[in-house]
Amino acid sequence: MDRQIIKNVLDLRKLCVGCGACISLCPHNAVYLKFENDDVVPWVDEKRCIKCGICISFCPITQLYQVKELSIPVLIGKVKAVFFGYSSNSYIRYHGASGGIATCLLLYMLDKGIVDKVLVTRFSRLLPKSEITNNKEVILDAQGSIYFKGFTLTNLRLLMDEVKKGKRVAIVGLPCQIHVLRKLFRKKLDYILFIGLVCNHVIDLWYLEYVVMRFLKNSRRILHLKPRRNGWPGSINIIFEDFSGHVIEKKIPLISFWSYLCKLGVNAPLGCFLCLDHLATEADVVLGDGWHPKFYGNKDGVSLIIVRSERLLELIKECDNQGVLHLFPASISDMLLAQGYHIINTILYMPLINMYKPLLLESQSQNLIRYSTATWTISFFISLFSICIKRLISVHKSLRKIIYTPSVAILLSLVNKLIYLEARKMRNKLIFNLSRNDYNIF
Repeated sequence: MDRQIIKNVLDLRKLCVGCGACISLCPHNAVYLKFENDDVVPWVDEKRCIKCGICISFCPITQLYQVKELSIPVLIGKVKAVFFGYSSNSYIRYHGASGGIATCLLLYMLDKGIVDKVLVTRFSRLLPKSEITNNKEVILDAQGSIYFKGFTLTNLRLLMDEVKKGKRVAIVGLPCQIHVLRKLFRKKLDYILFIGLVCNHVIDLWYLEYVVMRFLKNSRRILHLKPRRNGWPGSINIIFEDFSGHVIEKKIPLISFWSYLCKLGVNAPLGCFLCLDHLATEADVVLGDGWHPKFYGNKDGVSLIIVRSERLLELIKECDNQGVLHLFPASISDMLLAQGYHIINTILYMPLINMYKPLLLESQSQNLIRYSTATWTISFFISLFSICIKRLISVHKSLRKIIYTPSVAILLSLVNKLIYLEARKMRNKLIFNLSRNDYNIF
């Protein structure tokens, strides 16, 4: 049994999405980060490990084996209201990823004494670092989207200490991180507000190799990464040293940074392929980009806001009434137009999810949407194709240079186009079914 626990930990390491909970919760500090194959992954010191299984029990990947039903309402989650909106502060709006809503909410809650501390994440050179703070300058510096694995919950014990002291905390996090925190603080949820972020997937650190090859050909070394911000859809800024010793800051537009590798997810952790919760269904409020036709061409940023709890609905409305936020009521159909592809991704990768989760019967997966033979075939092909590429380039560094070549880039871009066309059809069918009240969301 002891050896089985070690084996399970090492198996989960292959699926790691970088939440960092295992590192923080291990009572004997047996889990640590290790640099391997140009990526950062958790590792286990077998001499320190007491085989207690705490790391396994809190790993968000294990939630796959706890889902009893898969359906559209389950994937969308409980919804109190849907809005589009942005900060009334032009500086915060421009320097956020898409409207500055999270920053405005955090600053407002601190100012009104609704919370005592907040947990945010910002870059520390090349890796994201989370902080528990009430410093407004730190919160402003944490604006923007960070796409790389962050191991945000490595300071979980500090957060636990704050909650034990009776401090009220607002947490900004990804769906997998919120799942861990809800489970850990299940008896203290009145002290915590969860601001979830819509998440497609995080990115393995080796993707920087592609970024350097594509955009920083004269780079000797990367000094600092900055989050996506500065208008919409914004850019990722990278500070690097060139071969002459000069320090240069390069702005990479999001559309260029989020390449065919990102769209196919081959630079994502394997666990992200298996994710069933892209829309943070356990959060009090969820924020994402307003990728809606009515906002195309907008340069300052508009957020999609999915409110899931009564207390956050009251807070959002209060911020609107006080002029802190500008809000526009929206519908579930608007939500699907803006961020519905995350639900479609779950459907498209269902054959892969079923491979890793035998308890998910095929009849359950078909509750999502009725598969045609063509759709199932495309889904199976996409799953198999993506997972093969992902596994190969994770193990064999030399193969990464092949997927960077123009001919392979064209092939992968064509596959991505196929996925997009199929996903668009499925998204439109979801919206049509919702218009006929086939799904009860509210």
